[in-house]
Amino acid sequence: MEDHLAQQLLMPQACASLLLALGVVTMAIASIGLFGLVSFSVARRTREIGIRVAVGATTRRVVSQVVYQAVGLVAVALLIGLPVAGAVMRPVARGLVGSASSDVFAYVVVSLLLLTVAAVASFVPARHAARVSPSAALRCE
Repeated sequence: MEDHLAQQLLMPQACASLLLALGVVTMAIASIGLFGLVSFSVARRTREIGIRVAVGATTRRVVSQVVYQAVGLVAVALLIGLPVAGAVMRPVARGLVGSASSDVFAYVVVSLLLLTVAAVASFVPARHAARVSPSAALRCE
């Protein structure tokens, strides 16, 4: 009986493992994309950030501003994406055994994970922005 049950569960377990791997790859691609977007934004705003530092902005203030902007961007995306995900999951959940389209716990965990990834991915460009020398920033461009 155990062998029969193991055979019956082999395909669902393989599919779940594949979906987990795809989710991890997707999260990595999203974090790399967010890192690139924030890095590009910081590079375009080098002059502005240099002026802020020259006027007296602290390193902590510059880092927090860049990180908050990235996290805010992801928060807006989540506000748009969560209702869409809920609507798309209803028909999909009918075909999956034992799944609920309104699994609030999963939506909250994934949202918090995305916000955390956004904060971590934007921290390195934010630190780079905070270390910009005002004189070098004003010479830029």
